[in-house]
Formats: sequence, C-alpha cells, structure tokens
Amino acid sequence: RQIVDNTPLSWAELPPELLTATGCQVALTQAPDDGSGRDDRLSPVLGSRWIFIRSLHNGTSRYFVSSAFERDIVSWAAVQSTWNANSRDVISLFLPKSEMGAHIRGLMHQFSIHPKPGMPLRASRYRTKIKVRSGVAGAQLPGAARADADGTIEVAVDGVMCMKMVDLDTAFVFIEYVRDEVSP
Repeated sequence: RQIVDNTPLSWAELPPELLTATGCQVALTQAPDDGSGRDDRLSPVLGSRWIFIRSLHNGTSRYFVSSAFERDIVSWAAVQSTWNANSRDVISLFLPKSEMGAHIRGLMHQFSIHPKPGMPLRASRYRTKIKVRSGVAGAQLPGAARADADGTIEVAVDGVMCMKMVDLDTAFVFIEYVRDEVSP
C-alpha cells in the first residue's frame, strides 16, 4: 500500500554507516531542520555529485536528491509528484527503459549482499545510462545520445548503489550516478 508523505528526506536522517559505505561522510547531525529537507550547506560539500536516496518505512517512501541531481536530472518536486500520482515508476524520470535491467540487477545484488538487517554495508558499482537535461556540462561527451522529445540526453555513467536494511519495515537505498570524467 502506498502512503504519501510530502516531506523530503533530510541528510541528517540518513544512517551514518550508509554515508560511510558510499564515501559521503558529511556530518550535519547538528543542523537545524526547517522541515524542508534541503540544507544549503550540502551544495558546496557534495558539489556536482548526482545522488538519489529513497527511504522506505512502514509503506511510506520519502526521497532525497542532491542539489546537482535536482539541477541536472530531475527535481525533488517532480520525484514527489510522480510518487503521489502513482502512475509510473519514479526512476523512469531519469532511467531509460533500456537500463531498467541494469538497475534491477544492481538492486538484487544489494539484496543478496545484505540479506538481513544489521549486516555490514557494501556499495556496488555498475555501468548504466541516465537521462540528464540537455544543457548539462558533459552531456556532449562520447557515448551521449541526442536530446529526446522531453529535452533529455542519455549519458553513460557508473551507478554506485548501497542499501541499508534497518529492519523488515525500514530501508534506505542510496544511488549515486558518476559521470565518466568524474571520480566519486
């Protein structure tokens, strides 16, 4: 059952071990939370990192997108609106249909290496493509396709995925998309 919560997932809510496993040790636990889920202090720290995180808790999904993800790929508002409408997969906003298999394999690999709560976290890396806005720097790199009707371009990236299963009702899925010319 889908439960709608229009509150963005904040960085301070993320499990520290998930951030450590993915190379994102940015401590903002002392940050005041204004309820928006956005923290302007993250932008300079995360820079151009394309990060998408989904939290699932008792049937409720919440999302975090980095500032670069929001600027170059899709906004949190579009993610939330898609979730609320429940008419298509959220990841279809930025993942071409041709790449769904790679995404599912990455997710299933995370389930296989984290079969129960409390296991040590390990990120995995896989090749994929994502849709970025046509004006994004680097979208004209070799391997990038022409702009679609929606103004997006498919770009080859590495997907870095890690899952934190807290218990049977709570999990976090972290995905960072790394451009070929950028190291995480």
